[in-house]
Amino acid sequence: MSIQATASQLAAGLWCVYDHHINGDHIYTGCCRIDAVYVMTEARNNTAWQTVTASDQPITISIVALGNKIDMMRQSAARIRERRPYCNINGFNAKGAQKRIKCSNGVTYNSQLDAAKALGINQSQISRHLRGEFTHVKGLQFTWA
Repeated sequence: MSIQATASQLAAGLWCVYDHHINGDHIYTGCCRIDAVYVMTEARNNTAWQTVTASDQPITISIVALGNKIDMMRQSAARIRERRPYCNINGFNAKGAQKRIKCSNGVTYNSQLDAAKALGINQSQISRHLRGEFTHVKGLQFTWA
């Protein structure tokens, strides 16, 4: 499939959904502005992606959709649910994991990972909740402290 973008679309902040593949295996799906797709900022912060790509295997990046930010975030989340790429399912955002968060149970945790361990919740679900993808995680809500 060929996807084309005009210079005016790029200047207007066009967003995309993309996949990362190593040796044909779909390892990661994300969304970002089209002009940042090869910077891989979001993927580089994912702990599983860091491990999988440490072997220096070539990464194939496929742009699968173009559109506005909200639509691309929705499509990315749906694609992750459907295809379950290894890094999205098994990794978490190492950058955001170091910020303090407050839980609706009244407890403030030093990190997403600390909250996940204490509550028996997957850290990536907390991260996705904080990004607005979920309204709650197992009945709990989190905010940045």
